Amino acid sequence: MRISTALDWLNGSESPTPFEILGVVRTSSNEEIKRAYRKLMMQNHPDLGGDLKQSQAINEAYKIIKRKRGI
Repeated sequence: MRISTALDWLNGSESPTPFEILGVVRTSSNEEIKRAYRKLMMQNHPDLGGDLKQSQAINEAYKIIKRKRGI
């Protein structure tokens, strides 16, 4: 799945940044980003009653940040 497809549904026509999806700022530490990701996944995981599209967008955003930061 392409990231633009996964993110477009969250904010209409403009795609939010991966940081916006996770609810963190660019200057957040790796630990803060990881905590935000885990919290959002617990709230939105399909196995726990969450939305599949939303969990995919969260997961994709975290992957992008990890790749950029070399985590």
